[in-house]
Amino acid sequence: MTAESMVGAVSDARDVATLHSILREQEFIYRRLIDLVRSEERVIIANDLPALDLIVAQKDKLAGDLDGLERRRVVWLDTFARERGLPADCSLLDVVDELGDSAAHALLEARARMTDLVFELAEQNRRNGLLITSVLRVLRRTVERVNALRDDRPAYSPTGQRYDAPQRASLNLRA
Repeated sequence: MTAESMVGAVSDARDVATLHSILREQEFIYRRLIDLVRSEERVIIANDLPALDLIVAQKDKLAGDLDGLERRRVVWLDTFARERGLPADCSLLDVVDELGDSAAHALLEARARMTDLVFELAEQNRRNGLLITSVLRVLRRTVERVNALRDDRPAYSPTGQRYDAPQRASLNLRA
């Protein structure tokens, strides 16, 4: 191995170590976000609005941190691509093709973990969205029933029975 290739190998290892560091930080944040959205599910079910506000603020901060790391990762990819003569829009998979087996393997493992985390986070967010939609549906029905009690419009029970204004004295909250 020549002195020039040894310097190149050391430089590549340092560059890849920087990328690994960024990916580890991103992975940590995704794991923290998953913990938060799981807590968010419990808080939504418990109807604990102050705790929900706290979780949303924490998620916003982590999303900002993640955005900064993503920008660093893109800058790293752009620099690596420019130095290697790769297309400017190269991906992590393009980098893997340029590296040795052990470095490539480690990056592929990191990419697989990140992919799994992103899908897990998306699924938990989808479930939380369904919970929030359900809560909003119940609130909307309750408001409609309250408005029907004070209006001259007829109201209907969940079974479809019509109640005219004088007979509407209570709400059926099972709606």
